[in-house]
Amino acid sequence: MKVQTQLARLIDLTETKVRYDAQVKKVLANEAILVWILKTCVDEFSFCSLYEIAECIKGTPEISASAVHPVDPDAEETGEQINSDRQIESTGTEDGSLKEQTVFYDIRFHACVPGNVKPVRLIINIEAQQATALGYPIEKRAVYYCSRLISGQYGTVFSHSEYGKIRKVYSIWLCMDPAKKWENSIEKITLDGKVIYGDIDFPHINADLLQAMIINLGDPGIPVESPILRLMNVLLAAETGAEEKKQVLQEEFHIGHDGRIRKRGAGIV
Repeated sequence: MKVQTQLARLIDLTETKVRYDAQVKKVLANEAILVWILKTCVDEFSFCSLYEIAECIKGTPEISASAVHPVDPDAEETGEQINSDRQIESTGTEDGSLKEQTVFYDIRFHACVPGNVKPVRLIINIEAQQATALGYPIEKRAVYYCSRLISGQYGTVFSHSEYGKIRKVYSIWLCMDPAKKWENSIEKITLDGKVIYGDIDFPHINADLLQAMIINLGDPGIPVESPILRLMNVLLAAETGAEEKKQVLQEEFHIGHDGRIRKRGAGIV
């Protein structure tokens, strides 16, 4: 039996409106897109196959459900979560005067690093940023989000002095309308350290707790060697037709849009 996958239906429905806030979150939350983001932006998954990465996504990705700032309430989970081809349709409510000002993570989920005897979990945040002329450096906002993802683990992942349990976090920003000079560029922000006195080896693993990626999109017609730029330039281009998008996704990224129903990694061929 042949069906059109959830991602293909989303591309058809959002053809010229893909950059609208609600629509872009739905597209990016599709498993077939998430695995490519993880493979190209998360160091721990760079050598994994798409199938392996799909198996590492734990639970249901949250879409606009968790507040960024510690004083803000999380969204009430009244929206239905649809798991069809691993597509997540959940949206949080923001009723009430306090929640109207609440800032939510666009997408947040957990992923388990493969090949470890003891499970190592990462916390992944993906943000779709329409405007970049914001009056502040986007890099500082990305670092703040990483910091909140770490401090927000207190009381859930660890408590009291259990700092060894802190999980590494990633905040990945897809900037859809950057300044011309920034188009088709990728920035990487990491936390590291060095020994400034004494003959010891610095324990990098203990400091490697956050990474932010700023991906500045460009014209989909301009060739790029970066897979994630190519994918996002086409997928999030308002001027590119749905059929062309689906063709590129299938031919270049092995994302089927009219294939057989699969038990594993539906939507990924």
